[in-house]
Amino acid sequence: TILIVLLSIIALVCMGYVGLNGFAKMIYDERSCEWANIDHLELHARIDIPAIINSDCSFDSDVKTKIATFDLDLKKLDLKNYLVQNQFKKLTDPTLLNTDYLKKFTSSNNSLYYKKTSTDVSSSEVLLDSKTGKLHLVIRYHT
Repeated sequence: TILIVLLSIIALVCMGYVGLNGFAKMIYDERSCEWANIDHLELHARIDIPAIINSDCSFDSDVKTKIATFDLDLKKLDLKNYLVQNQFKKLTDPTLLNTDYLKKFTSSNNSLYYKKTSTDVSSSEVLLDSKTGKLHLVIRYHT
């Protein structure tokens, strides 16, 4: 009977892992702005999106690109810690950004931080204005 209980527990743990892994894959693969959008963006951009006040999102399936903007709640955010934990870099040269959409936010602004990531599935650029709390994300899907 101990063996049956032990095997049952192992089977439950395995089913839970497979289910959770499948759920995470569904979020990772979801490109619309409707379901699990923040989780999807966090997985692809490899950042945490903290408390927000407002958001906007669009997905263009023709060019396989998702653009999202968030108004972060700066009253609830330890900005210095957030920048370090999410590996943002100070933007000193707008040509470091590959996305024209993001470049339009860089004119005469010295409070910008950015992060880039790339995998075989997608590449992302994130721009954060530390004064206004605007967080802009652009994700390009390779497939």
